[in-house]
This record gives sequence, C-alpha cells and structure tokens, in this order.
Amino acid sequence: MLEHSSSQPGVRIRIDLGCRELISQASSRRPCQRGFSLLEILVVVALVVIAATMALPTGTRNLEVARLSTAAQEMSYRISETRMRAISQNTRTRLILMTQQKQYQVQTLEGAAWSTDGAPVGLPASASVVQGGTVEFLPSGLAVAGVTFEIASGEFTKRVLVSRAGGVIY
Repeated sequence: MLEHSSSQPGVRIRIDLGCRELISQASSRRPCQRGFSLLEILVVVALVVIAATMALPTGTRNLEVARLSTAAQEMSYRISETRMRAISQNTRTRLILMTQQKQYQVQTLEGAAWSTDGAPVGLPASASVVQGGTVEFLPSGLAVAGVTFEIASGEFTKRVLVSRAGGVIY
C-alpha cells in the first residue's frame, strides 16, 4: 500500500495495490471487497435449485420415453432376427412376450418340441405389457398370424406390429 500527501491540506491519497483502486480519505467509499457475500452465494444456490427442480420432471419423462422406445426397438429387432432364423434354418421359430414376467423369449421348433434360444430378455422395470402374445414364423418367413405387441410406461405406449407377411413395424 502506498500513501501520498497531496498539496491540499487534510487530503491524503491511499493506493491499495491489491484492489487496484484509488481511495481518497475524504470520500465515504469503503475499500474494495474481495469474494462474494454469503447472501449472494445463497441467492445463486437458490436459483440453481429452482432451475433444477423445474427441469427434473421433463428430464425424467424424456428418459422414460427413451427407455420405452429402446425396448420396443430391441423387441422389433429380435422379432426380425427370429424370422430370419426360421428362414435360414428352415424351421419354425417364435417369439413369446410374457405378460406377467415382462420378458420375451425366442424358441425354435426341433422335431415335435420347442427349445429355448438364449435367456429371456427383460423389459425396463417401469414398463408393463399391455398386450402380449406369440408371433410364430414358418420356414418361408411368413407369420402364422399378424400380431400386435403393446408395452407401456406411465402415460406412454409403444406398439410393435408384425404383419402376416413377416414385416415388423414399431
């Protein structure tokens, strides 16, 4: 800190190098302050909390829709894979959507019995099966019957449609 006496009586000028301000002893200004006050920090924190609270329901809903869409898309891929397996192995295959277990499973007809291909695939925990059932494919790739699978999560619903020709739409 440097002090300087001016040519006018009773006026001294002090230079605070840390704040880089000139402060006159005659002025009523306080020296500069460094940092933020507790009140300023609390206001900023409150604004951040309010913004996060407003964004949370939208983010949660978007996440729920994304999970449901992903589950429907994965199921449609698995149905297409089941159809291709029927054609390539020249056998009957089926995909079963189990309502209570919230899972689907692929099976292949071997002789007179159905054998399970891999472990069952689960739907997201928040999802429920509105309309389950079985889609079965002939060795030609045609479905025995058209099927509609429907899964839901909260207010959102996704459908996976399988046509008699074996086409899959989700």
